[in-house]
Amino acid sequence: MKFLRIKIYLSTVVLALISFFIEIDLLASGIAEAPADSTRKAIQVRFRGGMSSGELLRALNVDARNPKTGLTLKELSRKSLKWLNQNGYYFASIDTIENRTEPAEHIFIFITAGLKSENLQMKVKSSENGNRDEWRLTANRERMQDEVDAHIYNILQELGEEGYPFAEVFFDSVGIATGESKKADIMAESFVLFGPKVYIDSVEITGNKITKGNVIRREIGLKPGDIYQASRIRAVRNKLQRLAIFSSVAAPRLYYENNQSLLQINVREGNTNVFNGVAGYNPGSDGESGYLTGTLDIKFGNLLGTGRQFAARWEKRDRDAQELAVNFREPWFLNYPVHLQGGFQQLIQDTLYVERRFDLTVNWPFREIIDFVGKLERATINPDSAGAVLLNLEKSRSLAAGFGLQYNSMDDLYNPRYGIYYYTMLETVRKKTGTSFKQQKLAVDVEWFLPTWRYQVLSSALHWRHISSNENQISFADQYRLGGAKSLRGYREEQFRGERIAWANFEYRYLLSKRSRAFVFFDAGYFYQNLNLKENEEALSSLGLGVRMETKLGIVGLDYGLGKGDGLSQGKVHVSLVNTF
Repeated sequence: MKFLRIKIYLSTVVLALISFFIEIDLLASGIAEAPADSTRKAIQVRFRGGMSSGELLRALNVDARNPKTGLTLKELSRKSLKWLNQNGYYFASIDTIENRTEPAEHIFIFITAGLKSENLQMKVKSSENGNRDEWRLTANRERMQDEVDAHIYNILQELGEEGYPFAEVFFDSVGIATGESKKADIMAESFVLFGPKVYIDSVEITGNKITKGNVIRREIGLKPGDIYQASRIRAVRNKLQRLAIFSSVAAPRLYYENNQSLLQINVREGNTNVFNGVAGYNPGSDGESGYLTGTLDIKFGNLLGTGRQFAARWEKRDRDAQELAVNFREPWFLNYPVHLQGGFQQLIQDTLYVERRFDLTVNWPFREIIDFVGKLERATINPDSAGAVLLNLEKSRSLAAGFGLQYNSMDDLYNPRYGIYYYTMLETVRKKTGTSFKQQKLAVDVEWFLPTWRYQVLSSALHWRHISSNENQISFADQYRLGGAKSLRGYREEQFRGERIAWANFEYRYLLSKRSRAFVFFDAGYFYQNLNLKENEEALSSLGLGVRMETKLGIVGLDYGLGKGDGLSQGKVHVSLVNTF
């Protein structure tokens, strides 16, 4: 069901009316049935009032110095009136158009151009609500059709928000307001039929085989008795697509009969479980052998059709470090629009130290694409004797509380064509070793997707991490890590550390399909580190190319990057596999 049922293009109506009366006039005089003449004839054009015919002749592709044409009388009439209409002479008429033989054979046209109209004064009245103000529009001739279209669209949009999805705008009359000048405004009047005021009586969900109906209903936020609002109906599709549960969501359909309305929403469920494998090879240096890094990630995205999620991840970051993480997400906790997520993470850094984190995150959807985020985290660091000596680590525990904001207008989670993603989180941390310290953490992520040409997208991303503390220095375990497939391609996984890091990723993508793309990339990064009272900072860059290809096994990813000063044989290869089931 279309939400905006009818659009009236007033400028088109005006031209149609003029053409209709001209056609009647031509038929009455027999001109419309004049046979085509293949020979070129001389043509003479005159205007009532002495208006120059030069511009019209040029529009007819006639040389003013030797005016001849092969057009028929009917074609000349139509082209002449079209040119006059386009130039503001909406009430022009052709008084005479005929073949003459005196003083020589030629076509003679006599035209009354009338007053030139530069503006349209449009008034739309309500036919059912006498207390409602009229809608008015003043449109310039050069943009008349676009402005009238937009004006009618806005009227129907406004009524659609007030519960009138079947409102119609009808053309009533058109006239001309004359003045002392040689120009005049077109005066047009229309009226609106509101139609019935619609309330949502029932919502029908179709196509869901696993996902429970109440999961979909609570997400769309519509319930029986709600007034029909076009913006809320349009938002339904985006809300459901952002769940990453459905492969497709049809536009909602509204059925109305016997003062009863039914809103039907058809969905098609997709594969919500994800297996993600990433492998990277880092060539050795200074006589060392190369080694593999990688990630295994499994996620169940719609447990028992409830929208709950469970995920587990194992990651080997570099030669000596590995990480294990699990988390669980409970949407709509106690049937309130609040989503809870709890997780556990353990990092083993060779035999130097073990880091464990427990976290609880709360997401509150404030608007359709805006979430407020709250976070609590408890962390412990247990170094062994080697870690205490080599990295100056102390046994510690910390408690962090944070607040953030998330904005996401991307049209697709896997292969976006347009949209913006923004995330920021500010955390306050209380850390205890032998004494107590206070830390502040800031994280900012911005991604922007801009379509350029057909199937081509420019992807830009900027990321920033900063930690400050009243400690003498930020410990090795608290510093942020930089490098590798998820941040700075062309470098080893977590090759760099710092209390301040930043990186930017730029990709120019060619979209091969809904889930496939090829791209070239340029990455830039920066880190600042103050360890053992020695400051170190560096700006980094890399470039390369990559591909994401949808296959029967899943989405295979391959990135090849060259870091600063690398030769071709020193490039880093990052391989990934994302499989849904």
